[in-house]
This record gives sequence, structure tokens and C-alpha cells, in this order.
Amino acid sequence: MPTDLAPSSETAPADKTSRSNKVLGQQLSDACNDYVKYVSVDTAATDRRVNDGVESLLVRLDEFEQLLEFSRSDANVCLFKHVPNLQAKFIGRCESESWQ
Repeated sequence: MPTDLAPSSETAPADKTSRSNKVLGQQLSDACNDYVKYVSVDTAATDRRVNDGVESLLVRLDEFEQLLEFSRSDANVCLFKHVPNLQAKFIGRCESESWQ
């Protein structure tokens, strides 16, 4: 009888090791699947949002540049057209008042 117990006691640690390896393998597989979910990112959607944001900023920047150019052209009209006319009127008034 002691000989019958020896083989069964030797197989028991092997079964425990096998079951332990299967459990560890399953846990490792589950952990890897969880980490893959963290790593997999939809870069196309992110790229699309970034590109849309940049496009919107470029449109606003272009509109602001056009507004500045319009302001400069108005300032140039005022400086080179209206100011000399006002100056001429002012000088004309000053001269006419000095004759009186």
C-alpha cells in the first residue's frame, strides 16, 4: 500500500503546478488584453480633431489679417488724403482771420 500512495503523492504537486501555470497564463492573458485596450488609440479621430482646430485657427487668423490690412488702408487714406485737406482748410482759415 505504501507504494500506491507514492505515485499519487508525486502526481499531486505536478497537477498543482499545471493548474497554477494555467491560472497564471490566463491572468497574464487577461492583463495583456487590458493593457492593449489602454494602448490602442484611434489616432485618425484625434488627428482629424487637431486638423479641424488648426484649420479653424488659420481661418480666424486670415480674417484678422484682412481686418488689419483694411485698417491700414483706411489709416493711409486718412493720412495722405484727409489730413492734407484739413491742413489746407486750417491754414486757409488762419490766413483769412489774420487779414481781418
